Amino acid sequence: MADESSVPGLEAILAREAGNTGMVYLYRLGGVLMCFERSACIVLSLCNMETAFRVSEEGYADYLACVVSDVEVLRKAGLKLSGVGANEISLETGIVCGGYDLLLHGLNPLDKDSQYLELLRGLRSGSPGQDEETQKWNKAMELYGKKKKREQPVAGDPSLLSSGAVLSGDLHLSEDLHIDGRVEGSIYSEKAVTVGPGGNVDGNIIAATVDIHGCVLGTVTAGGIASLRKGCMLKGDLIAGSVEIEPGARFEGQCRMGSGLECSPAVYRDQNLLT
Repeated sequence: MADESSVPGLEAILAREAGNTGMVYLYRLGGVLMCFERSACIVLSLCNMETAFRVSEEGYADYLACVVSDVEVLRKAGLKLSGVGANEISLETGIVCGGYDLLLHGLNPLDKDSQYLELLRGLRSGSPGQDEETQKWNKAMELYGKKKKREQPVAGDPSLLSSGAVLSGDLHLSEDLHIDGRVEGSIYSEKAVTVGPGGNVDGNIIAATVDIHGCVLGTVTAGGIASLRKGCMLKGDLIAGSVEIEPGARFEGQCRMGSGLECSPAVYRDQNLLT
């Protein structure tokens, strides 16, 4: 399980990739997910991602980097989720991609004015940069922390996105999350994700357990149980170890439970809403 609290430095990443056999490692840099070297080669061969480049700076060996827009694309290409951490996601593929040198030198070097170069230089120095959305999120959390300072903290309380709050961008967490506001992006948590009755998620959810009371538009993946509560709406596929669907829950998508089971179409609606 990937549980790193910070992204490792570039040297550590490249050393890991040198011995990589059959894994894809993704790192959260600012507001984007990136992979490198052999991981990037596998991603490009399976998914034909467009955002890939060769990083070429004086005094350093060229290396391959790739921006990944959505982890769900990799899962649909056959990669198996192995670990989800605050700043790292790992997937199993079981293959080692060939043609690395041809791919690397067939790409143009990253432009010196590229938005990604600052992130990569920060990674090399051990302090990855942050994009605008991440800075906004960190500032909001800082203000929230100051507001909550007077309150007595309770051990085990989940992170909370309050009603009326809107977050644009993906979330990577290592603790429980309760959503009463709106998230426009995907959520990756090592623990539980709860979407409250007034909560809305326009994106995918990958977590240990998922409990939906509100609305989710996207694929939900739970290592354990996924619960759809009365009055909720899920429009998207549901993949979980076990599933609980209460009467009155609305679900439009495909459902797969356990391992090695075929997806089967499933539509659950509150009968009172059908016309």
